[in-house]
Amino acid sequence: MKKLAKSDPTVVYMSAADGPFRCGGCRFFRAPEACTKVAGDIYPDDCCNLYKKTLAKGVAPHRPVSASSVDRVRIYVYNARGELLALRRKKPDDEENNPAGTWEMIQGKLEPGESSEQAALRELWEEVAYQRSDLARWRALTPWVWEAVLLPGARKPRIKDNPDEEHDYFVWRDPKIALQWMGRRIAKAAPADDIDALLRAVAWDDWDALTRAIAPELGEAASEGVVQGMAHVSTEDDDAFRLASTDAIDYAKARAGELITDIVPTTQDGLRRLVAKALTDGWSGDELAQAITDSDLFSVDRADRIARTELATAMTQGNVLAWQRSGVVRGKRWLMSNLHDQDDECDENQQAGVIAMDDVFPSGDDGPPAHPNCACVLLPVLGEA
Repeated sequence: MKKLAKSDPTVVYMSAADGPFRCGGCRFFRAPEACTKVAGDIYPDDCCNLYKKTLAKGVAPHRPVSASSVDRVRIYVYNARGELLALRRKKPDDEENNPAGTWEMIQGKLEPGESSEQAALRELWEEVAYQRSDLARWRALTPWVWEAVLLPGARKPRIKDNPDEEHDYFVWRDPKIALQWMGRRIAKAAPADDIDALLRAVAWDDWDALTRAIAPELGEAASEGVVQGMAHVSTEDDDAFRLASTDAIDYAKARAGELITDIVPTTQDGLRRLVAKALTDGWSGDELAQAITDSDLFSVDRADRIARTELATAMTQGNVLAWQRSGVVRGKRWLMSNLHDQDDECDENQQAGVIAMDDVFPSGDDGPPAHPNCACVLLPVLGEA
């Protein structure tokens, strides 16, 4: 028979501090750390609601408590999609040793004369304003733990109605994730608007300094392209060379700004996906930081790839600017590198043959590179295209 996961709604798995008996005293337990009912590592001193007493040699089972001896109740609330409700504490709970900001389920102490069920229903109403009539299912998992499943279309929990203002935020999450959150201080699971606000707080404007740093490098590559381009057509027109060199510097300044404009949104989108996953899955700050480090967003490889592509583009633009100023070039054609070993847009660009200087190739580029690591070259065509 397939084992149940700890996150399964029918399993209430907890530490021994929250339960009256030990897994080590259960007939389903298999030493040293296994169970025939529940998957994963199961420790002898833990506890769950599937407990069945055994008199296995060397194990002294704890005596289950009766409902009358319970002084605190807990309620697992699920919506119709099977997601578990997690509440974030606004105030510390000294009895449970939960500081403000920790996540928890609905819970509370019995008042004098209350039964376990009466206390659970009262806490359900006080903390989230749900009544028995809002539930599709209500049952006891143990004498002190209750399960509530909402009817489809049920309204949102109303935590603001709680006169004690115990909680300031709630989320519905996959039970496996929600149970991992319990008792931990994890970042608020923000909606998309909050993620965007977080990203807007990053000083993206500081990247203007990077624009100023990049422009000279692109200018140098473009200027070198001008020199190379003039050499291709064997012209010694000083005025044409001077104008082309000025064009190259203007190109470098403009392209440096465009490059940052292109990179920032791409980087933001990548960060947005990572932050959303971190908030959804309850990552710690260290886990998110590691995920960003492991991603390609700020990697040396990405930086190198962008740098090589942009410098190659600047070189080609220098060629084009020189040919346009020369007055003798009427067209251009794409020549594939002998390193080209697979069909892609470069094949179509070469097949396009000679095109006018102001036209673009089928890939949408006015010259190589058409993609990262492209080693193709652009050739001038003298006379009419």
